[in-house]
Amino acid sequence: MSKDRIEGAIYKDGKPYKLDVTNIPDTSDEKPKGNLSWIRLWFFCKYNEFAPKKIAIKCANEDCPNSYDIEDIKNMRGAHVRNKIKLIRENGNNPAFMVDGITSLCSKCNNPNNTKPMRIKNEDFIPLVEINRADIDIIVMDEIMRFSKK
Repeated sequence: MSKDRIEGAIYKDGKPYKLDVTNIPDTSDEKPKGNLSWIRLWFFCKYNEFAPKKIAIKCANEDCPNSYDIEDIKNMRGAHVRNKIKLIRENGNNPAFMVDGITSLCSKCNNPNNTKPMRIKNEDFIPLVEINRADIDIIVMDEIMRFSKK
């Protein structure tokens, strides 16, 4: 079993459990494909189903107590965040890289002025690679729904 570790991650049962992320600036104009908000796309990627009309979602920042209904767009966001990773390897080759993704944050935490790192659960971080794959799935589903209504 490899003893490679991610610097800054908290481990549970030998797997990364919590990660430190920061807001990515200047992403508010970006929109997902399909007819979803970022928070709904995050929900789809995490749970592999569309979010019901009413569902409370907790802010992923573990230092934030806020929880809002997914429809409360003023308060709940699918936030663009960056996880800076440094892999600590047994062989001493320690590459550093960044992984961008989406998580659920309240409007207070998803703020361009908030530059402090936030700790979130690994399961709440959806890498943009997964988001792009979900975009394709959603576009296909949109077309199927549109075709079935004809």
